[in-house]
Amino acid sequence: MIGFSTTLLHGLFICLPFSVFAVLTFWCWPRLWLHSLPPDIAEMAGSKTDAEIRNTRWLVLPVLIILPGLSVASALYAGQATHTDLTVLGAFIHIYGIWLVVHLWDLVIIDFGHVLLIDPQRPPVPNTEGASGYKDYRFHFDAFLKACRLSLLFVVPAAVVVGMVA
Repeated sequence: MIGFSTTLLHGLFICLPFSVFAVLTFWCWPRLWLHSLPPDIAEMAGSKTDAEIRNTRWLVLPVLIILPGLSVASALYAGQATHTDLTVLGAFIHIYGIWLVVHLWDLVIIDFGHVLLIDPQRPPVPNTEGASGYKDYRFHFDAFLKACRLSLLFVVPAAVVVGMVA
């Protein structure tokens, strides 16, 4: 079994490219993240344009590479580096542990950081001045819980594959 400290360390390493990507894209193109913001902000901002919808699809691709790809690579690397025969359960614990670290980082550092730093009177999303969602901790906490549950849709099959391959 891969050690807890290795899982934690790999999770924190994955947080770095994820954070840079999330923060840069949010501050450069905030409307692309409307799907991840509280409903009052999305409503005030108005619907995404066709170009924004198209660009949001491209935005998702790096996220699909960063977290899933790096977490599977981490399990394979850690299993080989420690000469550990990874079982499906061992792979699951490691990969899901990484995802939990990244989701927790996203909640505490990125989301709560934005909640603390964004001035609702001068928001990053045009036409959303005064939106209460910019200070909605509960929304981000609920999104964290949802992300932890939805992660299982990837982590379980990935663990099975890694457990069979390793």
